[in-house]
Amino acid sequence: MLHPSNKRGAKAPLFLIGECSMTIYEIITRFDALVFNTYTNSDKIKWLSMLDKMVHNNVIKTHQGGEQSRFEEYNDQTDIHNTQLLVSQPYDEMYLLWLESKVCYYNGEYDKYNNAIIQFNNVLDAYAAHYNSTNKPIPQGRFLF
Repeated sequence: MLHPSNKRGAKAPLFLIGECSMTIYEIITRFDALVFNTYTNSDKIKWLSMLDKMVHNNVIKTHQGGEQSRFEEYNDQTDIHNTQLLVSQPYDEMYLLWLESKVCYYNGEYDKYNNAIIQFNNVLDAYAAHYNSTNKPIPQGRFLF
């Protein structure tokens, strides 16, 4: 199902109404232009899937409207040209920082990894704070003492 506000024809999650996120292909292309690496698109797709699954489970599903949503993991059969990532601007930089942290970690460049993951966590925290302020959380049970 195509997202109603999507002008590029890419598949977007239904809970991102009014927003237009980058596709997997766009992020990977942008990342490869910025950071030299020898990792395959398959590796990067797996890492992006891991991140979006974390965002979906820890941020989106904890708020009204997202509790019934499902996340389909990305893999080599995913149409990377038409599948949009979950997080849109101005927070989509988290994908580049996430990929950079993975490349640095697996290359054993731990100082660079630490810098990338700190920046990533800052953007992720900002996104989560924004999401929390614009979406109503799912009510939790009451505790009586």
